[in-house]
Amino acid sequence: MGLEPDCSILCLHTVSINVSVYPYKCYFAVLDNHKEKNVENIKHLERELKAAIVSSNSDMLDKLLADDVIFTNHLGQVVSKSQDIELHKAGLIKIESMETLEEIIHSYGSTVVVSTLLNVLGTFAGNNASGNFRFTRVWSADADGRWQVIAAHSSLIV
Repeated sequence: MGLEPDCSILCLHTVSINVSVYPYKCYFAVLDNHKEKNVENIKHLERELKAAIVSSNSDMLDKLLADDVIFTNHLGQVVSKSQDIELHKAGLIKIESMETLEEIIHSYGSTVVVSTLLNVLGTFAGNNASGNFRFTRVWSADADGRWQVIAAHSSLIV
C-alpha cells in the first residue's frame, strides 16, 4: 500500500486544503516523515522540563505546560498547572536532581507520548521526596508547532 504517484507532490497541500484524491494517505505520510523530528524535539523539551523543575523556573514551566494540563501525582491527586507552579514558587517543591534511568518516546503525528524512569532527589514541604519515579507525559503540538504537556502521571517505584 504505497502512495499514489502524484500524491507525494500534493501531500504538503493536502494537510491544509485537502486537494488530493487521497488526503488521508498523504496526511499520514507527512506525519510519518516527522516522527524522528518530533522525537528529537521532545527529547530536547524533556531536558528543558527537567531543568525547569530542578530550578523551579516558573516561567519555563508556564511555557511547557498547557493551561489545562492534567497531572496525576504518585498519590493519585490531580494537580493543575497553576497549583504546580505555585508549589514551586512557594519553595514547597525542592528538587536537587533528576537522573534519567530510562526513556521511551513514541510519536503519533502532533502527539508524542513519553514514559521515563527518573531517580529524583528532593523534598516536598520539607519532607524527603526522593526515589525512583515513572512519569508518563503526553505532549501535543498546536497549529503553530508549539509543543506543550497536556497530560502527565507519575508513579513511585517501590
